[in-house]
Amino acid sequence: GCRCVAHLRGLWNPTWLHNRLLAYYDVIICISQTVSRSLLEARPSTNNSCLIYDGIDLEQTHAASLASLPELESISNAATFRVGVVGNIKRWKGQHVMLEALKHLSPSIPPVQA
Repeated sequence: GCRCVAHLRGLWNPTWLHNRLLAYYDVIICISQTVSRSLLEARPSTNNSCLIYDGIDLEQTHAASLASLPELESISNAATFRVGVVGNIKRWKGQHVMLEALKHLSPSIPPVQA
C-alpha cells in the first residue's frame, strides 16, 4: 500500500530487473528532458514519469561560496566573463569539452574564468 517513487538522475539503461519493477513505480521523476527522453526511448510504454528540474538557490550558493573561499569575493567583482558546468564530474557531462574550448579563446576578449 506504500507509494513507490523513483528519482532518475542519469540516462536510463535498464536491466531485466528494472524493466520488471518499472510497472510498480507510482511515478518516476526525471531531472531533465534528456533523462526523460532516455527513459521513453528505452521504455516507450512508460506512462508514469514526470519532469521536475533539480533546483539550486543561487543566492545561497553564492553566499556559501564566498564564506568558505574568501578569495572568490575579489574574483567575483572582477571584470571577467565566467563559464561553468554544473553537475557531478562524468565524462558524458562534458567538462573536458569546456576546458578544451577555453584553450582556443582569443587573448583579445575579456578574461575568462571557468
